[in-house]
Amino acid sequence: MKKEKVDFWDELTPTEQSEIKQGVEELDNGKRISYESFPKENFLIKIFLS
Repeated sequence: MKKEKVDFWDELTPTEQSEIKQGVEELDNGKRISYESFPKENFLIKIFLS
């Protein structure tokens, strides 16, 4: 029996899908920052608090 492949997109919540779509739209509109200017301290705090 063949196992059907599940698209990861379908496993995301509507909120997660919306956030990804918003991020892609922002990138398409040129809204981005360089890696060097990214506030790494805040990013790590958010990871540990979530």
